[in-house]
Amino acid sequence: MQSTSIIEGLFVDLSPGRFIPLSETGDYPDDGELLCEYINPTDWERVRFGIITINPVAWYSRVYCGSLTLEDAFELTAKGWQRRLVKSFRRKAARIAQENYLVIDSKPNGQDGEMPRLVDGFHRLAAMAAEGIICALAVDMSQWKLVSTE
Repeated sequence: MQSTSIIEGLFVDLSPGRFIPLSETGDYPDDGELLCEYINPTDWERVRFGIITINPVAWYSRVYCGSLTLEDAFELTAKGWQRRLVKSFRRKAARIAQENYLVIDSKPNGQDGEMPRLVDGFHRLAAMAAEGIICALAVDMSQWKLVSTE
């Protein structure tokens, strides 16, 4: 676990157990998604990223809530379609935590100690946090390796 993070408790384990291409998380995202700023379609299958474990409750509480409760922070900012989406994710939050990957950048701008960034999966993160889940899988964009194309 990386102890230099300025937000204690966000990471359960920052040591990647394995590396996967983002193609294992689904199709390449639509234009305009934040994930498109991190990886292009060519590297979607060529680059492998580390799988780590994060704490959704800590991420949502410390990064998005400030002094508000989880529910209050979400209710104050969410649109109707977002509430419905999170409600549907809440019903299967435990399974999502084990079978789906959030996408994060643990070292934005390549710096240790900077605020980590959630790149993809905000509504899944909100659902897991609301259900009190403290351990979920994530792909870390800061931990990567290129697979040979030969």
